[in-house]
Amino acid sequence: MDRQREALAKAAEGKRLTEKQDLAFKVLTSSKVAPAFDLDREPAAVRDRYGRHAFGQSLLLARRLVEAGVPMVTVYSYGNRDWDTHGANFRHLKETLLPSTDRALSALPSPRPQPGPQKSLRPSGC
Repeated sequence: MDRQREALAKAAEGKRLTEKQDLAFKVLTSSKVAPAFDLDREPAAVRDRYGRHAFGQSLLLARRLVEAGVPMVTVYSYGNRDWDTHGANFRHLKETLLPSTDRALSALPSPRPQPGPQKSLRPSGC
């Protein structure tokens, strides 16, 4: 991530960024958000609870980004390709897609009412 952040900073040098691009750049490179990308900071048991697959680790990263103050995060499931099950639908869902999705989503913390501004994860899917 550090190399990517440096490359992003170099790419942005001398370029005129839109207001939204500048905001995105500041969020991604801020000292508050950058540590969220280091999933090795999470205990192994937490990483295992989300599942050691792309979707599970992506949801874990999304949770960490929200906790670091990123207001909205989008997670794409498997590049949105694998859910297009034209053949062997039920087998593919039962053996591949649903178990990893169920595991990852169930690891997300449930929203709990707390005093003050609410920061919660509100997963939605389509």
